[in-house]
Amino acid sequence: MTNQEGDNFQPEQERPNIGKRIADLLRLYANPEDSTNHADLAQEIRIAIKKEDKKELIKKLEYFGNARNNKSGTQQMQMLESSCASESYSIISELKALEDVPWDELLLAIGV
Repeated sequence: MTNQEGDNFQPEQERPNIGKRIADLLRLYANPEDSTNHADLAQEIRIAIKKEDKKELIKKLEYFGNARNNKSGTQQMQMLESSCASESYSIISELKALEDVPWDELLLAIGV
């Protein structure tokens, strides 16, 4: 397909739902062996979801994105921290844009 200017049309890839994105974020970055900070914050994120508290969820996701790994001196850990921060803030932006948070979807994604 092409648009009026003749450029190739690339449909935007559909992003996974926000619940899956949060679950993936926690699964990928909340390994207690790498980061006790992230592991503790992951539990607080789950609690905020259970309470259906959007403000608290956003706050905990901000902390999660800014948390440091136990081994943050290594280049690999710095890259992981950067990736975690990027995904955390992407999720936060999406949450802020939502008028109604799909709590059922989030609860299902975290296994509640």
